[in-house]
This record gives sequence, C-alpha cells and structure tokens, in this order.
Amino acid sequence: MKKLLFLTTLLALFGASLIGQDNQTYPKIGLVAEGGISFGGDALATVIFTDGEDQDLNAGQGGYLAAGAALHFTENISLRGTLGFLYQTTAAENANIRLTRLPLNLVGFYEFSNGIRVGGGVSSHANIRLKGDGFLPDTDYTSNLGPRFELAYKWIGLSYTAMEYTSETDGVFSANAIGVSVSFVIPNRY
Repeated sequence: MKKLLFLTTLLALFGASLIGQDNQTYPKIGLVAEGGISFGGDALATVIFTDGEDQDLNAGQGGYLAAGAALHFTENISLRGTLGFLYQTTAAENANIRLTRLPLNLVGFYEFSNGIRVGGGVSSHANIRLKGDGFLPDTDYTSNLGPRFELAYKWIGLSYTAMEYTSETDGVFSANAIGVSVSFVIPNRY
C-alpha cells in the first residue's frame, strides 16, 4: 500500500513539472482528474427507516472523485496512478450515516488508435470508515490489494475491482465493484 501511494505521489509531482513538454518525445506525464460511481459488494450495514423501508451500505458502492498522474511510455502504452475519495450515505433525514474511503489505483493501459483503451492493475482502499452517527456502531475496515480491470472509450470508462474489506469485529466482506467513470488527462492528447 505504501509503495503504491509513493508511486502515485511521484507520478503526480513529475506530472506537474512536465506539463509543457515536447509532443514528440516519450515518456510524457500528464495530470489525471476522474469522477464516477461504483456498485457492488456485501452489505456492511443496513439502515431501517421509520416507514419500514431499509437501505444497505454496500462495501463497493459510492460516488468518487480522484486525481493523479498518467505516464505515457509510447503513443499506445501508459500507466495511471490516482488517489481519490469514495463516499456513500443514506437517505436518512435525521442522521448522517456514511461510508468513506480513499481508493488508490495503479493501472497500465493499452490505447488503440480509435480511442478505446484497455487496462489492468491494482487497487487498494485506505481509511475505510463506517460512521453510524449514533444509530450504528462506528467501524473501521482494512482492504487487501486487489486486481482492477478497465475498458474505456476516450473519457468514459467501465471498471471492475475485486477486493475484500476486513473488520476486527465483523469479519471479511466482499467489496467487489463495477464502476462507471469519466476521466481527463491534462494535457488532453500527447
């Protein structure tokens, strides 16, 4: 986890200094901005509302924003590292019950000339916290380093991440997730 965070930070620092680089030489570094939603995983908690309805807080679900760097080795081969904030809340009006975590992704890509890119890499989540706001017990989790696969067309992507969350009190939960994202690299094209 620390090595992945170090590499992502290193890519971001170099990306900021090399943004005005020559278009004919490689490697090239750019800044990445990304946002999206993900679905899936086991229910970490279920909130039951006064009207009898309920809502699960699933381990792999939420909306996120991320930033990082992209290192283009050639016109077709690149590596992206991002650090983000993944958030899920409930529809409760009288409580702020939420699940937060910091996803860290490192994914290598092959980009075809038609704008389609495929990638594979690893993902880990840090600071995984379920805050119950007095209605549920606050719980911290840890994650394993899991595989991540992506398929994208230009700036729209689909992803699948296989991961587990572990709690000292509640055991192991699947955090496998399917995601939809929008991402931009600055400068836009290498």
